[in-house]
Amino acid sequence: MADPRALALIPLIDVLGGENVVGKARSTDVLEAKIKRGLPFRALERLMQSARLSREQAMRLFGVPPRTLARRKQAGTLTFEETDRLVQFADLFAFAVRVLGTKEGAASWLQTPSPYLGGVAPVERLDNVLGRNAVLEELNRIAYGMLA
Repeated sequence: MADPRALALIPLIDVLGGENVVGKARSTDVLEAKIKRGLPFRALERLMQSARLSREQAMRLFGVPPRTLARRKQAGTLTFEETDRLVQFADLFAFAVRVLGTKEGAASWLQTPSPYLGGVAPVERLDNVLGRNAVLEELNRIAYGMLA
């Protein structure tokens, strides 16, 4: 029987580009070790594509200035801190995919202004912990039918 914790990693790994990008991570311990070493830059590119993030949005969300982003692309690997921020966003995006049904639906929702978030798009609130919590609260309301 498969480890339920490992099964829970599948959506997260999928939005990061799958095993071709992230490699095999059959347990949270293995994925955590990969995060500490830094994920491949391709994981960022794949997530940007799936979530329809602009370069500017990605730089703001992951705290990476333009020149640093270019260096990371050339090196092919993100730092631990950049990877940690990337995985936090990927985890939220994977949850949005589960709630909304498709990557396209989740990406569209991220970019659409919401009255529950002060009239701004969820993606604009994800650069800090309080904003991230507000976005998660909205996703939970959608998931559990508490939008009213």
